[in-house]
Amino acid sequence: MRAAYPHYIERIGTPPGPMLDDYGQIVRDHRAYVVDERGQIVVVLVLMDKEDGSDSGPCL
Repeated sequence: MRAAYPHYIERIGTPPGPMLDDYGQIVRDHRAYVVDERGQIVVVLVLMDKEDGSDSGPCL
């Protein structure tokens, strides 16, 4: 994530939210799927339950 977003810092004046997220915690707390290509992560899909317990669907 850090490699994907740095060019936005100058545009918006602050690191975008995805750069600040704790992905270790996200993976521990939610259903996360990762696709890698030759050892490089190319896709991350995280499914999070809503507070009422229902599935929110993919958060892309």
